[in-house]
Amino acid sequence: MRLCSTESGGDRFPVRKPDPGHLLGLIAELGGEPSAAAMVGDNENDAMAAHAAFIPLLLMRYGYARVDPESLAADAMLDHFSEVPRALERLALIP
Repeated sequence: MRLCSTESGGDRFPVRKPDPGHLLGLIAELGGEPSAAAMVGDNENDAMAAHAAFIPLLLMRYGYARVDPESLAADAMLDHFSEVPRALERLALIP
């Protein structure tokens, strides 16, 4: 199991979030599998990309969302980035 964090700007792939191709392209570029991935995001585009790619969404309660983050159907709502490992454990993405 490999944990990695990266960011990918809108010009890295031929499609942009919320198109799932952006997220799936990044996972493939990192040598990962969608079934072992999660999206950590903070806004509607992140949520739509994760849902369209069928990837769990860990949503930060702070950030750039223009709507109530609770309305974005996240698999986990987090207040601090330090909560990511525990959320991944709950989703059975890490032992």
